[in-house]
Amino acid sequence: LTVYERLVSIVEEIAKEYQHPMPTLLKEHRIVDDLGFSSLEVAVLTARLEIEFQCEPFSNGDVPITDIRTIGQVHQV
Repeated sequence: LTVYERLVSIVEEIAKEYQHPMPTLLKEHRIVDDLGFSSLEVAVLTARLEIEFQCEPFSNGDVPITDIRTIGQVHQV
């Protein structure tokens, strides 16, 4: 799987766990506004991405987590 496909899979898993209806994901989808993720679910997403990719993309301060809104932005980080 590509990095983007792995990201989509993780987002879909979390959405299923928290019973969110899930459209076919696009890079333009906003994680909170379009997908309905709460702050807890965003934290779960961040943790799972760190585990999956074995890195902490927001730890160096270059890109604050609060600036990330869309699936595409997560993919870029």
